[in-house]
Amino acid sequence: GQLLRGVITSLINFAILKIKYEFIKKINSEALYAILDSKWNFFSKSNYGRMINTFSKEIDQVGAIIGHIAKSFASFVQLLFFLSIPIYLNYKVSIIIILIFSFISFLIIKFGNPLSFKLGKINLETANRLVSNFVETLQAAKQIKIYGEETQFKRRHLSRFDSHVHATLKSQMLQQVFNAFFQPIGIIVIILVFGFFINSGIMLSEIAAIFYSLISIVSLTNTLVGVQINISNFLPKYDQVDQIINEANFHKEKFENNYFDKLQKNITFKNLEFSYEN
Repeated sequence: GQLLRGVITSLINFAILKIKYEFIKKINSEALYAILDSKWNFFSKSNYGRMINTFSKEIDQVGAIIGHIAKSFASFVQLLFFLSIPIYLNYKVSIIIILIFSFISFLIIKFGNPLSFKLGKINLETANRLVSNFVETLQAAKQIKIYGEETQFKRRHLSRFDSHVHATLKSQMLQQVFNAFFQPIGIIVIILVFGFFINSGIMLSEIAAIFYSLISIVSLTNTLVGVQINISNFLPKYDQVDQIINEANFHKEKFENNYFDKLQKNITFKNLEFSYEN
């Protein structure tokens, strides 16, 4: 039994990883093709630090949340199974507890999602600035050495690193806080409801079975709510990837079926002008 369980778990994890990396490959390919097919105007306007951060870090993190979503389907199936047991044994107690859990989950998602999205956006922006600063420092390394500005650039880099760490800590702690408080609150709710119904003639065996199932439901609900909060946190990252692709497509190079064979007579320039932006 344990061997079969191990095989099934390994196959499920392999399938989840396959989905995750297929998604990362697809979005990487789409972004790269769009960028390489764009006009030079796109490159002159783009922030290289932002693009490097997107390709080196953010796309992989978006892929990670796809893996979490795939895992949440398995948790949802387990949740339905555990829900059926207490409802079958004592539907009144079970429905009251389930309604309370649903209300608590709704409140967490309603207030947690906007906060998670906001913190995720700040985390992304500080990461963009950190990588941009590093790229600019490397590009200007020669001038920095000539003018002896190493200390100033070190301080600026460390300052942006501290800002990113501060934003990352807030972003990651949000889910930890929800996870830390959801399960004990759930257990307290179960005990209070059972205490209310304890004198209604519920058998001890029923109480044990319902309690075990509801504890499992609390844990699974906590996982699903955590995935939902995580999705909101990673949405700004996906928005940035999508924005880069849209910007590249907007500046897409147009190729016509005109082929150069040889110079017939001369080259003439007409109505030619050049200017910098603004």
